[in-house]
Amino acid sequence: ESQHIVLPGYTHMQVAQPVRLSHHILAHFWGFTRDMERFLAVNETARRLPLGSGAMAGVNYETSRQILIEELKFKEIYENSMDAVASRDHILEFLAAAGILMAHVSRIAEEIVLWNSVEFGYLTLPDSLTTGSSIMPQKKNPDLAELSRGKTGRIYGNLMNVLTNIKGLPFTYNRDLQEDRQPLLDTRKQCDMVLRSLTAMMSEAVFHEEKMKRSLEAGFATATDLADALVQKKGIPFREAHHIAGALTSACIKEGFTLSSAPIQVRNNISPHLADDSFYFEAVDMQKSADKKISEGGTALPRQKEQLARALKKMNELEQIPVHPVSL
Repeated sequence: ESQHIVLPGYTHMQVAQPVRLSHHILAHFWGFTRDMERFLAVNETARRLPLGSGAMAGVNYETSRQILIEELKFKEIYENSMDAVASRDHILEFLAAAGILMAHVSRIAEEIVLWNSVEFGYLTLPDSLTTGSSIMPQKKNPDLAELSRGKTGRIYGNLMNVLTNIKGLPFTYNRDLQEDRQPLLDTRKQCDMVLRSLTAMMSEAVFHEEKMKRSLEAGFATATDLADALVQKKGIPFREAHHIAGALTSACIKEGFTLSSAPIQVRNNISPHLADDSFYFEAVDMQKSADKKISEGGTALPRQKEQLARALKKMNELEQIPVHPVSL
């Protein structure tokens, strides 16, 4: 369904070009797949066995660390007992992966907050996922999105906590290292809560196509397409085409029109080329604008179907990768 909804894509928080809603959502999806790949990599690097290192110099009796690897499902040993006792790389890598995950969570949470506002109106969250106000009866606040966004700083802080804690510690064990537990456990707990909240919001959000269309019109989102069409179909140099499209946009703003509602007189005053209705309205059509972005990874409908198929394949591949529980 989201493949057929077109909304503004933004640069500098200004309306830029039309994109399909599916394209926007998939942009978040691919970021989260990289997060999953990072956590899978963290899981692999954490499968390094420290047992057998003793206090810091090794142990006084013969042991088989290889048997321990096999029994405990680790992948390899720490090659140096001092490194094994002092290292917290596996925790740092987990916290770093969580920090990048939360950067992605924060971005989508911010969009939910914005899109849920009256000013945007692109989506509505159900009452079960919002809260009211003790004073203002009309309020419907996206608290889950705000809390998800807010917890990002907390996760960043946990990473900086451990990085700062181990900075300058001499080999090998120091009591400072017991402070790694709270940031680690808190990060895992907070990420679990945030991801459940995000799943609920995206599953139950209702998108409003008409509000998106109004923003596209108000932002003159197909002005670039008009300039491109003047180049491709009228043979005008792009510099001149850019000027014509910009002049029409200025005239529309001044007289209260959108590109799709600009009368022929206004268009003809800018350039006779714009008086060709069949050429003009095809150039500024929102759906056709999206479908012109035919490059691989673009927002054209055939590319969306292609990308969705790749996304499903990627999900299946990631789900097939075995995860080995390890003690962090």
